Amino acid sequence: MKTLAIALLVALIALPTITNSPIKDKSEKKVTLSQVSSLLSPYQENEEYDFINDKVDYKYIEEVKYDEVFEESAVIYATIKQVRETVDAINEGEIAEDNEYAILCIGFAVKDLPKMDDRIQELTEQTKNMTPKKDFTGEKIMKAGKATKGLNQSKDYLKESSALLPILMTDLAVVSKKVLKEE
Repeated sequence: MKTLAIALLVALIALPTITNSPIKDKSEKKVTLSQVSSLLSPYQENEEYDFINDKVDYKYIEEVKYDEVFEESAVIYATIKQVRETVDAINEGEIAEDNEYAILCIGFAVKDLPKMDDRIQELTEQTKNMTPKKDFTGEKIMKAGKATKGLNQSKDYLKESSALLPILMTDLAVVSKKVLKEE
């Protein structure tokens, strides 16, 4: 019996090298440009326009109540980062004002960002009422640690988004007049 247990342990340890396939951590996901806006999906992974590619992640623990908050907080943060970088690139002349991407990004931002502050406040309140130690007991106790980390990350994203949004809205108003040819 002892020999069988040792053989099984050796096989399990060697399995990743035998199959030569990396084990992916399913407890983290990355925000994509298409999550920020479906209008921007043609520019996903384009180094010239995708400023969030592989840069904003969030926890995924297979608990809907938590996963939705984690994802939405990360998407809000990624949206603000994407629009901020786009506005800066337009102002610095790195992206032309009449560029198709610029028009799409600024257009969606003008429509979506004004509603974002309310959503940040709602999510912030939601995070205050989430208690992983109480929500994850018994068989789910293993999720409590990841839920706590995800919750802290979401709170950080929401706090930073809340701080960045007012400045971005001011800059967006100026850039949108140039890009969208508004008077």
